[in-house]
Amino acid sequence: MLATGAGIVAGKRMRSPAEVAAARRPPVASLVTAAVEERELVSNLLIRGTVRLGDATSLLLPGAVGASGAAASTVEVVTRAPVAGALVDEGDLLMEVAGRPVFVLQGAQPMYRAIVPGSQGEDVAQLQRALARLGFAPGRDDGAYDRGTQTAVAAWYASHGTSAQGPTADQLEQLRSAQTDQRAGEQQVRDAAAALAAASAGPDPVAVQEARNAVADAREALDAAHAAEGAGAATNATAKAQRDLELAQARLNAVRRPVDAVPATLAYEAATAASDAAAGRASALAVALGTSVPAGEVVFVPALPQRVQEVTVHAGEPVSGSFATLATSTLVVDGSVSRTDAPVVVAGQTVTVDASDGSRSFGGRVALVDTTPGSHGTDPQRAYVGIVPDDLAAAAVLVGANVRIAIKVGATGANVLAVPAAALTTSADGVARVTVVGPSGALSERAVSAGLAAQGFVAVTPVSPATLEAGEQVVVDRGPTPPTTT
Repeated sequence: MLATGAGIVAGKRMRSPAEVAAARRPPVASLVTAAVEERELVSNLLIRGTVRLGDATSLLLPGAVGASGAAASTVEVVTRAPVAGALVDEGDLLMEVAGRPVFVLQGAQPMYRAIVPGSQGEDVAQLQRALARLGFAPGRDDGAYDRGTQTAVAAWYASHGTSAQGPTADQLEQLRSAQTDQRAGEQQVRDAAAALAAASAGPDPVAVQEARNAVADAREALDAAHAAEGAGAATNATAKAQRDLELAQARLNAVRRPVDAVPATLAYEAATAASDAAAGRASALAVALGTSVPAGEVVFVPALPQRVQEVTVHAGEPVSGSFATLATSTLVVDGSVSRTDAPVVVAGQTVTVDASDGSRSFGGRVALVDTTPGSHGTDPQRAYVGIVPDDLAAAAVLVGANVRIAIKVGATGANVLAVPAAALTTSADGVARVTVVGPSGALSERAVSAGLAAQGFVAVTPVSPATLEAGEQVVVDRGPTPPTTT
């Protein structure tokens, strides 16, 4: 029985050489197919980045507040400090220094001087544009700090319950002194004009006639003295009458002599010049006594609104250096792409940002592409990409986090016919083709035009007269190739 069982087992395990060869023969080749799809294709460029708050602006007090600029040694103490975390917009009160306001306005040019009546320049035009945006119409933004602009400034300050800077006591005293000099100069001009008129008129007819009458009287007196002397009178009367006649004749010659008008002319010109100078000083001081904007009472920043991110001064402390930092309310995602990929990334492209763990996601758009080597702290071999999130609340949770960014660099924009990239072949004539498997298993090649390739698919359009429809099966792999035997 044991021998019989062993023989049965041995018989089951033994195979003929033909059976062994058949077992080793490769399987019959089978086709791998996939369906033609209708779908939108999107090509994404994948990079990594970091979410952060918008660019920060460090604030400095650009000059003195109020009239304290007249004394360089004045210590300006903070009487109301900025509030950390506060959102400030154009025209808002940022803080107070020595009881005077410090406002914030939007502008590219920093405040670098006091704007006073008569000031002109781009800083004045920048102030005028800001006032107009706030609703305090200054007139034309021509860069001239005129009465209209001063009125707008005064109204703006008043809307915050404070007064714009006016003239100081010293300025008023200087004006009064200049006006006194002006009046004195005008009187000197009037006196010099009268003297010049008299000099230019020549001898005075009345004075000449009076001198002639005096000469005639003296001559009669001399004749009388001679007659008296002939009658035995004293001779000293004749001598006196002779001297009186000589003096009367000298006076007549003097009043009849032409007057030299040159000294009077020079005196008049000097008086006029002095009077004009005094009037000019008074006029300049009067103009300067309007409303002014001290350099320290306005801080211009490039963009608003912004949030007070950090405060470095407190009430009671003097202002020295930076006193606060502002940050824009928006968030930014910093990323970079290789220099070779940079040409396909442009501002306005949409992006999807995902947390590294996939827990959160938000959309956005490319705001800036900077290909300058090393710009924004990037590797010199990469280009900076700045992205603005669409959902600030979702992005705020990821501030400081490293994130995945998918930049949509290409898309069909609508559903198109698409086949797996492996289904596309190109023949020797350069025409792209797909192989379609018919219902009976028959194969047919269809000429197509290839479009966008993305996500493992290629957009295709059948080349007439060929047709292609969604749902048809195309060959993506013809299966294993049997080995060649000899």
